Amino acid sequence: MTLVMRPVGALIFGLLTDRYGRRIPLMVNVVFFSMVELACGFSPNLTFFLVMRALYGIGMGGEWGIGASLAMESVPPRWRGILPGYCRAATQWGTCLPRW
Repeated sequence: MTLVMRPVGALIFGLLTDRYGRRIPLMVNVVFFSMVELACGFSPNLTFFLVMRALYGIGMGGEWGIGASLAMESVPPRWRGILPGYCRAATQWGTCLPRW
């Protein structure tokens, strides 16, 4: 559910970012993301947990887009094309490592 909803979050928060700039949507996203994560910890049943994880995916999708564009502002222009790819690949690499 979380990964399925990430594109929805990217779309919603991307449109908000285009309209209001990055600062306000990023703050709203962090608060939303934090509240949903906290609610996941207090889930009384599986249905509530799955709904919260879907909402968590919306927050995750918004966080990645806004955060990546904000971070890329401080990178030299020649690295702006390749560095997001490295960051994304590193995320996947971290999930593939064996857990001991």
